[in-house]
Amino acid sequence: MPRALLPTDPYALCGGLTLAEDVVLLEQGQGRTFTGRLAVQKLLQAFLADGFATAQVELHTSARDEQAAVWEFTFTGRHSGRFMGLPPTGRNVCLPMAVVCQIREGQVTRMALYYDAGTLLRQLGLAL
Repeated sequence: MPRALLPTDPYALCGGLTLAEDVVLLEQGQGRTFTGRLAVQKLLQAFLADGFATAQVELHTSARDEQAAVWEFTFTGRHSGRFMGLPPTGRNVCLPMAVVCQIREGQVTRMALYYDAGTLLRQLGLAL
């Protein structure tokens, strides 16, 4: 059964695990890479709080062991703040997403965040 995660907690997408200082996040939607805890925290904050103040993350599937974790979820929210340089559109989004994490010594060392950027941009009214 789907369950909600805390929308403004960037660690919710990591199952509450700590990010390693040298964590690398591959943001597959736009083909960007973020390196270091601060850079990854800023990206997660942009998704989960800054640009979408009413964000909700509904977890569908999760699996985790000592070396890896994966979460499949739906991200919903109203674009009410600056998000990746875009001014607020006031539009609602509903975006299927997934994150895959590599874990070493209890810390996330690598994350791959999957979503369709075209779907996100269409829902924001910024693409066909």
